[in-house]
Amino acid sequence: MATLANKRNAERTRHQALEQLLHLEETVLRLRRQMLRDNPAAEVTDLEERSQEAVQESVGLSLAELASRTLRGIEEALQRFDAGEFGTCSQCGGPIGSARLRALPFATQCRPCREVEDRVVHHDGLRREAQWPARDAGLETLGE
Repeated sequence: MATLANKRNAERTRHQALEQLLHLEETVLRLRRQMLRDNPAAEVTDLEERSQEAVQESVGLSLAELASRTLRGIEEALQRFDAGEFGTCSQCGGPIGSARLRALPFATQCRPCREVEDRVVHHDGLRREAQWPARDAGLETLGE
């Protein structure tokens, strides 16, 4: 009985952590969008300043897109949590390692399934095997 109570407490703690992460990412995205809106691009006068401004705007848009994708990932993780599917690989149905969930709380795949997907390159609609090793080789020592 104590184990069931411990499991429920751990699940509640994990759910609360996901909700806090969601609120933090919402704030980050809102601030990034505000920074992009408040950017005084009209005041730029010479070519060098315009070039720097374009680079800054591009980086800002990329960061806003990343924050937006992270936000969607967290929202989906909360939905999976509520459905009892959190921590289960969407590919193979096996468990997602705790080290992976600590590093990426909204992970949808276990490390082996993600490595297989990472090796596939999408180019012009064709799927080809990549020519590089898995990016997180060596994580097996972290308990996955």
